[in-house]
Amino acid sequence: MTPEQQIKYLLLEINRLKDEGTQLRKKLHLSSRHARRVMQAYQDAVLLSVWRVAGASASRSYAKKYGVSQNRWEAAMALLRMARIVTRHRTWNTTNATVIDEMLEKARERAIEQPFVFKARLNKHAQK
Repeated sequence: MTPEQQIKYLLLEINRLKDEGTQLRKKLHLSSRHARRVMQAYQDAVLLSVWRVAGASASRSYAKKYGVSQNRWEAAMALLRMARIVTRHRTWNTTNATVIDEMLEKARERAIEQPFVFKARLNKHAQK
């Protein structure tokens, strides 16, 4: 092979590997906006559950005092509903921190894998 042919071959190989990397990232959802939103919702849901276990309110106004915006609160509540920790309006099934953590971890993985399931638990105006 001549040096020009080797360069063309290597450039084609680089482009193929870039495309493959892009496809793998899309499959893993590591860099997607949805995955970042779910990860933030997971952190906020853990915070809300810690408040609830400690006996404090996990309301929007309480969360707002501590820097959790309404959108983040809604996403966290969606994840809590998805994990079946919160079933009805302000009804928590359990206040056991260990159980909540296990259920939230499973819900987080499922929410990343199946975005439509997570979005179905959001309020109507938050589904956009």
